Amino acid sequence: MGIVVSQARGGSKGTRVAERLGPVRGWIARRIVRERWPISGHERAVRFARIERLVIWFLVGLLAAHVLDEPAWRWARLRDEAWLEDRDWYQVLRQMGYLPVWIVLGVAYGLQDLWRRRRGGRDCGPRSVMLILSPLIAGVIAEVLKRTIGRERPPEFPVMTEADPLPEMPDLGYVFKPFLGGWSDDHNMGVPSSHAAVAFGGLVMLGLMHRGARVIIWGLALGCGASRVVAGAHWVSDVYVAAVIGIASAWAIWARMGRRWSDEASDRWASRGGGIG
Repeated sequence: MGIVVSQARGGSKGTRVAERLGPVRGWIARRIVRERWPISGHERAVRFARIERLVIWFLVGLLAAHVLDEPAWRWARLRDEAWLEDRDWYQVLRQMGYLPVWIVLGVAYGLQDLWRRRRGGRDCGPRSVMLILSPLIAGVIAEVLKRTIGRERPPEFPVMTEADPLPEMPDLGYVFKPFLGGWSDDHNMGVPSSHAAVAFGGLVMLGLMHRGARVIIWGLALGCGASRVVAGAHWVSDVYVAAVIGIASAWAIWARMGRRWSDEASDRWASRGGGIG
């Protein structure tokens, strides 16, 4: 993607204009990439291009998730919900999206970090705050969007009975409540999945804190999202949107609060003979 950046002569210090982006993209770039960022005009244009690519990939992923909604409902969903509810592995994955779990875990991290600092250990930063804040923000955003969008959950799977051995398949089209109707009637709201948003917000943050265990930790996040589809509680697209919200929440908080205290930063400081905290 060719991007040419020019500096306006006689303008204020740091003024940059991203050109050759077209009238629409150029207008958006000048408003997204603010002058308060202490970076050059070229870096601003590059950042805008990255944001643009992220938006495109998000839309591509959303389209793919919508394509998978109906096949997942037909083939991935378990029809015996009672059996699923009795499985310990299902309950473990589901509770990853339970906010009080992350509040308790955040408090535990805070007590551990306080104990370490009192004994002269390395300051690990506000890990407890980040571990609570990330799933909390993701969950709040999910609840707001859920009530605003107003799309309902998938239909129940038809059950064969003696009276009706061949029940009709339900209509698999999306069902929406009236505009903003979810704020007055939040029953059966589907997109995005609050469980998945909280799980991804907490587990992605936990993986950023512990890089050696990221595969397992982030695998739990995927497992929580899959459990919502297998249970028939959400469409694949519900979980996809929730995952994006959780990941974005964790990365934003980590970039703002946690990067300084990361293991990578500690290694760099140690190599220079310094420390963190």
